[in-house]
Amino acid sequence: MLVILFDSFSLWAQERIPGHYNSEIGRYEVENSIYQVKEFRRGLAPFRLHGDYGLIDTSGLIICEPKYEEIEGFMEGVSKVSTFDGSYRYYGFINRAGKEVVPVQYDYAENYIDRSLRFPKVLLVRKGNLYTGYNRQGQILIPEGYTLISHFRSHRALVVRDGKYGFLDTNWQEIIPCEYDQAKDFVFGVSMAKKDGLWGMMDANAGEVLAFIYDDISRFNYPNTLRVKRQGKYGLISDSGKVIIPAIYESFHNLREDKIAVMKEGQYGYINIQGQEVIPFVYEWAGNFSQGFAIAKKDGKWGHISQKGEILSPFIYDKTGDFNQGYAYVQKGDLYGRINLKGQLVIPVEYHGIGPFQNGVAKVTKRVDGIKLRGEVDTSGVLLIPCLYEEYLSFEEDLIPVRSGRLWGYANREWELVIPILYHRAFLFSEGRAQVILNGESFYINKQGQRLP
Repeated sequence: MLVILFDSFSLWAQERIPGHYNSEIGRYEVENSIYQVKEFRRGLAPFRLHGDYGLIDTSGLIICEPKYEEIEGFMEGVSKVSTFDGSYRYYGFINRAGKEVVPVQYDYAENYIDRSLRFPKVLLVRKGNLYTGYNRQGQILIPEGYTLISHFRSHRALVVRDGKYGFLDTNWQEIIPCEYDQAKDFVFGVSMAKKDGLWGMMDANAGEVLAFIYDDISRFNYPNTLRVKRQGKYGLISDSGKVIIPAIYESFHNLREDKIAVMKEGQYGYINIQGQEVIPFVYEWAGNFSQGFAIAKKDGKWGHISQKGEILSPFIYDKTGDFNQGYAYVQKGDLYGRINLKGQLVIPVEYHGIGPFQNGVAKVTKRVDGIKLRGEVDTSGVLLIPCLYEEYLSFEEDLIPVRSGRLWGYANREWELVIPILYHRAFLFSEGRAQVILNGESFYINKQGQRLP
């Protein structure tokens, strides 16, 4: 009987690890503590001996001798494993019989999650920057040579070889040769590709459905349409290459609320998805519609327009924002206000900052001598908390801690200062007293600011 020496231990090279399987807890209880057996999954468990992992079954039979740094766990009959030579880690795969179906010689192997998403199934590994693909029996499906192998879309996988793009079919054959400068995954059976500096389209069966004539091409936010750029101008085409809107526009926004903001001859206007003009080209800039209105610029000033091209807020502002939850900001100089969906100025343009409304209240700031003073307003513009202090907490027992500079004091509900600002920290009142900190000393005061014993 062969004896193998492990430092000061002697281990008989038996086929089984001494012990027994406890089915109630799903663990193998070993008789010798030099073994560390992990949790069983589908009848197999990794065990560790002197830093290396092997595999046993529930009878303790050694399926795979301990020689791996890591055994990931089995999925569909294989597990990723790795070894470490002291400076570099190598990866491969073993089957449930403990046999290496992918040799442990690669720099990278796809993890459990990536393998579960890949269809058809393949064990993808990489050495240097080149990939190889194996099946679960250890046969090579994808010879070494690709620097990128994507997931399948429309039964085609995007690959890159020697810097050129192509596609594999589900038999891992290069059905579309790697001859394109760039390509994108197939969507609804159509891929966008670039060749000789220009873009076109291909169908999933490798036939080119659109000549390579465009400077750029991308998906548009309307079903089965693509935004294209040709000779510096934008338009729309269908997935089949049919022109929907000719490429005559200098700028071409996304479709929002049935309208597209476009620029022609330096002026912005709006068209519909059929290319018909719905709002005249009279603006220096125009944005997407939101809640029925869009920001626009005219004569150097900003305002808002309706879907009929009517003016909602006049063109008197230095900047305006999109509507969100029924309100949009307007700006003059460095001061901000808010308008509602009727164009009414509900918060005057007098604040240096306005936050979003939450439960009908927005935080506002005013800057005085470089100091930000904070307050709050409601949706009618009523000032709930005046901009008097740099920070405040909340009211308890009709008093609120407020901060100016680095020091704290207390104000009443009329926001009058009733306890001077002189503390380094101030806490809420409770049962007529509040904790404060002054010069590192903590003590309590009453509502008159008197120190309590």
